[in-house]
Amino acid sequence: MSSPTRVDRLILATYPRSFRREYGEEVLRTLADRRTHGGRPSGQVTRQFVVDAVRTAPRMRVEVLVNDHRALALTLLLAVAVVAALVGSPLLLLLLLAVVGAAAVLLRRGERPLLTDSGTTGRWYRWLGAGAAAFAVGAIVLVVDGPELSSPGWATWMVSWSLGLVLVLFSLVLLSSRLLHRPT
Repeated sequence: MSSPTRVDRLILATYPRSFRREYGEEVLRTLADRRTHGGRPSGQVTRQFVVDAVRTAPRMRVEVLVNDHRALALTLLLAVAVVAALVGSPLLLLLLLAVVGAAAVLLRRGERPLLTDSGTTGRWYRWLGAGAAAFAVGAIVLVVDGPELSSPGWATWMVSWSLGLVLVLFSLVLLSSRLLHRPT
């Protein structure tokens, strides 16, 4: 039986760590067996492994990120910090942090992934519509309040557009999760 090559280990590194821990040695053994007993040239086995990695490794990495609560919470927290920094309002920062914190607590559900329920991911278009409605509210504020926004107009516009951005991004996360988890 031939030993795994450096190239095999390098290609295997494109997969998530959890996959490598669970299946890595088995994958390397299978590749070595295909080279030794499969009757195929080593280059062809390596090419097939590269094609498989290009097709599946990115999808697996996205699944890991979507199902990792800490990464999702960190991304939301970073988005809130950027919006608050752009606006320059510590009060807005505190309000947005409270909303994100409450959402994280409500959505946690133990250690189960957030986005594997097909009923939830199947309604991604509703979140997209809600985001579009929030953007529309901001546009109406711009039309009604004129080119120079008043203080309440500015606050309403900023909240509606920030909410619209978050809702649209969330709908895209749901859509990508749905596409990744659909039956083949």
